Amino acid sequence: FVVVSVHWGEEYRSDPTDRQRSAAERLLAASEVDLVLGHHAHVVQSVMRRDGDAVAFGLGNLLTNQPGDAANPCRSCPPETQDGLIIWFQVTETADGGARITDAGYVPTWVDRATTREVVPIGIDDPDQVEPAALADSAARTATVVEPVLRRLDFTAG
Repeated sequence: FVVVSVHWGEEYRSDPTDRQRSAAERLLAASEVDLVLGHHAHVVQSVMRRDGDAVAFGLGNLLTNQPGDAANPCRSCPPETQDGLIIWFQVTETADGGARITDAGYVPTWVDRATTREVVPIGIDDPDQVEPAALADSAARTATVVEPVLRRLDFTAG
């Protein structure tokens, strides 16, 4: 089972570019590649499945220091740059000794850029000092991008 990590996409764009989509199709057309994990856009991007393989176009931010520092965090970055996701794929061995994806899910994350720069796995251990509305907004933004695709994925088919 081969996972490819790709640095691609247009910063702050939640919809994958045509170039990303084309590259994803080419990568998945290679028999050696089973899963593609993308990063660089600094926002969560969609997920797709092709013939038993999958692509997570953009995982968003797990660390957000862009631009600025602790004294002057990024005030002009869109709120989506605080969003991320920890996506998981269950891989099952097949009868012929190969492997395929049989399930997937995710945990939305939010980066507390204003204080600790802590990555908060939303719904797991939400910190008291963070406004619940900020976490809810982040989780909703991530769900809007990821959920429609994950709900449609049928991992029971080959």
